[in-house]
Amino acid sequence: MGGSWDAPLGTDQLGRDVLLQLSLAIRISALVATVSVLLAGTIGVMLGLVSGYRGGWMDSIVNRLSETQMALPFLVVAMVLAVALGPSLTTIVVAIALSGWVPFARLVRAEALVLRNREFVLLAKVASVSSARIVLRHLLPNVLPSVVVLGTQSIAIAVLEESALSFLGLGVQPPMMSLGSMIGQTRLQLQTDAWLPLTPIIVLALLALAINILGDRFRRRLEIKK
Repeated sequence: MGGSWDAPLGTDQLGRDVLLQLSLAIRISALVATVSVLLAGTIGVMLGLVSGYRGGWMDSIVNRLSETQMALPFLVVAMVLAVALGPSLTTIVVAIALSGWVPFARLVRAEALVLRNREFVLLAKVASVSSARIVLRHLLPNVLPSVVVLGTQSIAIAVLEESALSFLGLGVQPPMMSLGSMIGQTRLQLQTDAWLPLTPIIVLALLALAINILGDRFRRRLEIKK
């Protein structure tokens, strides 16, 4: 049905307020993407710091793991997890995190390789400071700005990945709703009520664009400080 004062964007075929659904869907999509990127970032930063600082066999193992992960298509990982765990928020968070830790690990590893030869790190070694303390007190604070920029940009990608999985029925399940599941539920009305699927599609595109712009601003500020 068309818009009205009570429902500015109208209602769907079941009489539900589209605007209310959109507000709930945006919250779920953003929450899932943020949690997924936080988990992926935590894994990637830890592995990248250890790999870059320690080097040797540890570096080789992390590199092999990242190469193996990059060879696995995201949808394949998601489908395997959906079969093993069942379609749910947990499945989608784990799938995105398992596919998203590699960029964090590679970025942090590259910066750690440079930082481990800096004077303040060498002085800490001479002072017999433990490796764990050097990593946490000296390396981690120096890589965090780059990690924040990458994390912001990764959230935009995670929003799209979550929407793709929910659209296929592998993610958010009713009665919960995300932008992807909202598009999936209304796709059959494309020819009769095109505004139903087009509205969440437009909102999804704008949300991803807004997050990308935010990430770009973080990147520019980081470049200016450098």
